[in-house]
Amino acid sequence: MPLNPMGVVDLSMVTDLLIGAIDDYWPGSTLWATLFSDAYFKPTVSGLTPDAVRAGSGCQVTVTLIHIEPHMPQRNFASPPQAPSPNPPPPRGQNIPAQPLALDLQYFVTAYSDNNCHQEQQAMSIILDCFYQNPVIRKTVVYPGSPAASTQVEFTLTMEIETVDSVSQLWRAFTAPFRLSTLYRVGVVFLTPPA
Repeated sequence: MPLNPMGVVDLSMVTDLLIGAIDDYWPGSTLWATLFSDAYFKPTVSGLTPDAVRAGSGCQVTVTLIHIEPHMPQRNFASPPQAPSPNPPPPRGQNIPAQPLALDLQYFVTAYSDNNCHQEQQAMSIILDCFYQNPVIRKTVVYPGSPAASTQVEFTLTMEIETVDSVSQLWRAFTAPFRLSTLYRVGVVFLTPPA
């Protein structure tokens, strides 16, 4: 089935873009200029849940997609006009074009380092700074299985305000003990419709 060149094909592309933003930002962070030269470390950044990375060694950062909801203002999104067809349909009974699904994604971001609270807090400091300095992610996404098909995606990163009680309820859903964490809203993400 041909796809409309708009949005992402699957949500893991968004997770990969966030992980890539952290990986690209990490070495050039201003934090490293303020610390001793031997303090530099590079965490393993993944989209896994916090309990899945506890067995790993070193600092572990998770960017976990935990919730999806429709983006209400974009529910009736009108796609950009398409070029006229060489064989226009008859004036009666025209097809309604498929619209992309507009979503807001909630990401749970955590840092974990066994017996090293400094690395956990430094990792979260860099991630917070990365997302603050780059509140809009703009990338060209190449569709899997079709290298010629690509599109430009753009979405915003917003830190969500959550109470300690609501975050602790979220941690209880995982089998890992409560650690340093924050929630980010990523929006608006469009899922690609058929052409």
